[in-house]
Amino acid sequence: MYAWSRATQDDFFRNIKGDKKVHARAVKAGAEMRTYVQKLIREKRAKLAKDPNSEDTVLARMLKEDEGRIERLTDERLIILTSGMLIGAGETTQAAVVKSLSELLDRPEQLKGAIQAARENNDEQLAKYVWETLRFQPVNQVLPRFAETDYLLANGTPRETRIKKGSLVLAATQAAMFDENAVSRPNCWFTLIYAEAHARREQCLPWLLRGIKMNSP
Repeated sequence: MYAWSRATQDDFFRNIKGDKKVHARAVKAGAEMRTYVQKLIREKRAKLAKDPNSEDTVLARMLKEDEGRIERLTDERLIILTSGMLIGAGETTQAAVVKSLSELLDRPEQLKGAIQAARENNDEQLAKYVWETLRFQPVNQVLPRFAETDYLLANGTPRETRIKKGSLVLAATQAAMFDENAVSRPNCWFTLIYAEAHARREQCLPWLLRGIKMNSP
């Protein structure tokens, strides 16, 4: 599984020049992973049908929670979700943990707050500390992506840019999270920003860590 994860990540995140050998290894790993996950889903579904409490894994939970849905997850969607975890959970989680702890260890007050949230089982508050540490030290500062279609970025603004289909795009997410035009005092830790924003009922702190923009409540 680690070999599959490494091969696909090498192509997704590090193959900026489009090396065909790197891409071929990723395609091969993806095909092998798909075959394995397809078989695993069939086996787990049969096992849970006999005894719903026989297993408590992420895949088992998805399969059990799906039973009561009106619109159930297709096997194709389950394959994508499970493969996504196999690809992204290992290296990404390890890097996120190390970077988050590194940032907290340099900030005694924030470390104290994160420890308190953990001891109180306050997942929501602890998550804010984790996301904010990763704003300062993200797993990836820049994300290489290819444009699948022609796209007009920032349409109607002074920075409007036309991106042609097939172009290599470097999304500088860390720089965006420190853009003073979008973030109030970006170098301040979120606790100060949140307190002031909450008083004004504003949403002010974008987190661009999972491919989507996450605003503070």
